[in-house]
Amino acid sequence: MKKRSLAVCLLALSSVIAMSGCAGNTGSEKENRAAEDGIVKEKVSDSGENRKADGQLQQTEGIETQAQETLTGNDVSGWIAAHEGATLYEHFSPEFQEKVTAEDIDKLLRQAWKKGETPVQISRLAADGTDTYVWSSEDGKMYLTAMLREGRIHGLLLRPSDPRATDEKYTRHVYRMPFEGEWTVAWGGINTMLNYHYEYPAQRYAYDVFIVRDGASLEGDPKDNASYFAFEQPVVAPLGGKVVKVVDGHPDNVPFEKPLTEEAAGNHVVIDHGNGEYSVLAHFKKDSIVVKEGDTVKQGDRLGLCGNSGNSSDAHIHFQVSDSPSLEEGASLRIRFEDGSDPVRGDQVQGQNKK
Repeated sequence: MKKRSLAVCLLALSSVIAMSGCAGNTGSEKENRAAEDGIVKEKVSDSGENRKADGQLQQTEGIETQAQETLTGNDVSGWIAAHEGATLYEHFSPEFQEKVTAEDIDKLLRQAWKKGETPVQISRLAADGTDTYVWSSEDGKMYLTAMLREGRIHGLLLRPSDPRATDEKYTRHVYRMPFEGEWTVAWGGINTMLNYHYEYPAQRYAYDVFIVRDGASLEGDPKDNASYFAFEQPVVAPLGGKVVKVVDGHPDNVPFEKPLTEEAAGNHVVIDHGNGEYSVLAHFKKDSIVVKEGDTVKQGDRLGLCGNSGNSSDAHIHFQVSDSPSLEEGASLRIRFEDGSDPVRGDQVQGQNKK
């Protein structure tokens, strides 16, 4: 059987563990991460096929213990810089090797990466056994991501940069993150390697955030929402304003199974901050929202609890600022944060102080 042809991109994610997020089509079909899409309604989740959380993780046959302990992002980036396609291929998972050949890898590197140029690391997200790196070329015109698990490379993708003019336009208001304590950015940034939302204007600058402790997002049964550290944590107002939309009553999904509602945002809140800026906070726990439409809230006021409702794979907060209260009609705005930060995937971010 002829293996998939290569253009600029190469990806195999049949055994990749997907990070927290809004459920949607996977990268193996769309040449993107085993990704989720929280607000785009036509997406259908199949993330459960790509992630088997915690106790359900299955070790790939033939992986030696030594390899599991020694494969690093520096190894991968070094092989790419040296155009060592055969070495990369040797470290692919068996599933990945079924999809491509060593010759494919050599050809891809010759076409897409300057030999001798070391990739510049811009992101690393290590959670639930998967270590995901994102690098850029020195001139920022090419991005590269690799997903490592159990001593093997389970996904590799090279893609040219595709900046948008809106990247330079920030919100007029200054915001804080809508949670308390320390969380981790699962998706965020201004390219599709860092943020799968970036492809969609309505969500381009959205963030998905979850909690990681000691390299794990959960403890216990991976099919129980209560096992996830983010579940039932407070969601707070990122800025003061008027609540203009509240949707509640949708059930929380079983993690990494088909969403239980067609309402993509699930239980969610929209706040009007003035000047044409609206924050959207999605995937609340069922019946946990404590504000109602017409309420005025201050920055840091509790809105509800983090859940797993709507088009969501596991407990997390979807946060974005738009130029319209309509999730379908509005355009996402790049958020200006009070502390001057510009978080990207893998960053640990500090929320607001408890009131």
